[in-house]
Amino acid sequence: MFSNDTHWTRAALALALLLAPACQRKDTAKQDQAKPQGLSSAPASAAAPAPSAAAPASVVGSFQEVRDKRKARLERPPLTPPADAKQAPAGVRWQLVENGHEAPVGEHDSLTADVTVWKTDGSLATSTFDREYAGSITASSIGPEFRKLLEQIKAPAVARYWIPKAAHASWHPPTWPDEDVIVQVDAYTVGRSSEPVMAQGPQPAASGPPADAATAPNGYKYQVLQRSGDRAVAAKRPLTLLWTGWVVEGLVVRRAHRNQRTETTLESLPGGLVDVVRGMRIGETRRVWIPKERAGEIAPNAKGLPLILDLSVQQKPG
Repeated sequence: MFSNDTHWTRAALALALLLAPACQRKDTAKQDQAKPQGLSSAPASAAAPAPSAAAPASVVGSFQEVRDKRKARLERPPLTPPADAKQAPAGVRWQLVENGHEAPVGEHDSLTADVTVWKTDGSLATSTFDREYAGSITASSIGPEFRKLLEQIKAPAVARYWIPKAAHASWHPPTWPDEDVIVQVDAYTVGRSSEPVMAQGPQPAASGPPADAATAPNGYKYQVLQRSGDRAVAAKRPLTLLWTGWVVEGLVVRRAHRNQRTETTLESLPGGLVDVVRGMRIGETRRVWIPKERAGEIAPNAKGLPLILDLSVQQKPG
């Protein structure tokens, strides 16, 4: 999910960084749960797979039930890899504890999951179960050698990883300990690449928005990359954002996120995006320039840097 697309753990486990701030402020957990930290949080109630265009309410209920049961029975994995744990690059060992019935994750699919991290002394470091929302791992952002590990998961599933300090020392999220860690991924469902995707625009310029860029109510500049129909975004209902993000570092425009998928609601959008998305049509794609003062609310790894987002919105008819 970050700039080094070939580093598997950086991509596959980045949602722990994006969702971790709630773990640091337990005294304000109720307030934090009402607003996801960054765009990589996906509401569990919105992420359930729909077997048809008119999904019954039980689909949402069953997704939440699975997540609640996983949280209730969560327990620390063995401190050392068991004998049947498989070898992976960079000294990582991994174990597929449970495997479900969905088709395996494809190269361009995304996986909705919770991530829990323990220290090797057995103490808990961080867990996305502390949040109201599960996260999303995009397979296309993972290095090819480790993508094979993800492609073996059939949701719903549970996978465990024993990761040496050297494998994450240069990039680990601030909530992770600077030592060997044990990680469990509780996977729920797969977002298929056959679902709607957004139009891809050219790489943005380092000079900022063009002179003809439009202005949102909060002052954000944006361009329409692809126009769509007349159906507006409905408030208080689940929606899906498809997005790619760049950060600007001097003369360098660096892609920080690629082909991400976020399940949320209009009211829960961070970083002032609500003023941009509220005026969009379903299927429309916009390029938005986010000031550096607000960028970290949307993508924590962009904190203090100008952020540029290409985003499209999808929402089922109500």
